Amino acid sequence: MPRDVPAGLAEALDAPLNGAVYLFRLVRADGAALGFTSHDRTIALDGMTYLPSPGVAPFAVRWSAGLDSDGTEIAGALSHDLIADDDLKAGRFDGARLTLSLVDWSAPEAGTVLLFTGTIGDIGVGERSFEAVVDPPTRALDRDVIELTSPECRAAFGDRRCQMDLSRRQQTVVIAGAEGGRVYVEEALAGGAFAYGRMRMVSGRMAGQDVGVLRSGADWLELAEGAALIAAGDRGVLTEGCDKRWATCRDRFENQANFRGEPFVPGSDSVLRYPGV
Repeated sequence: MPRDVPAGLAEALDAPLNGAVYLFRLVRADGAALGFTSHDRTIALDGMTYLPSPGVAPFAVRWSAGLDSDGTEIAGALSHDLIADDDLKAGRFDGARLTLSLVDWSAPEAGTVLLFTGTIGDIGVGERSFEAVVDPPTRALDRDVIELTSPECRAAFGDRRCQMDLSRRQQTVVIAGAEGGRVYVEEALAGGAFAYGRMRMVSGRMAGQDVGVLRSGADWLELAEGAALIAAGDRGVLTEGCDKRWATCRDRFENQANFRGEPFVPGSDSVLRYPGV
């Protein structure tokens, strides 16, 4: 049990029978805050209403004395209207911030104990259930703190370093149909211009979500995910993409002054190219 347990809650937990239940607070990337509890009744605490969702529970929570990247997993049944199959598949919970606490449902005023905080990572969706990996805050320490050299541009297309005006490289489209991972649009597209770009859906089941575009043609788009949730008549806003190569930046966008890569730095393979003896 972690330290800093409120005295009232500690006393309740030491009893032969107690009313300890989990509280799940989820804050999605779109700002929506949702509260759930493993209890079968609603719990109101600190301005948040935790709705009953007894089918949701963590697999395990483990603490360590150091900075190990300990995580956890949560699983549950798709039995609550606020955790819908379509929302999970559409990625609305990707990157959501999770706070897991323990409380005595019979005396929530006795306080809570924080068990875990983290960010929702990979989500697996079954026929009537889901599983989600939760990454701890210490996972950020695994990232490189400085940039490494690369032949490709390290800036995100259109960000403050790239400085491309993407508002001039957008197109509104209406979906004509979908097949497999590919969707067809009613409008004519510049062949290949939207590869590596994105489509922000403005209607339909994926409304409000960004979908990555892998390839594009004269009237079709191959999507990274979500094609099964897009139907004829849905509308989206396409934004062109960039393959981050020097030649593309120079010839297509004339933005070489803002290229953030080192295309002319010799790679490790150049060390192997030497005259034989």
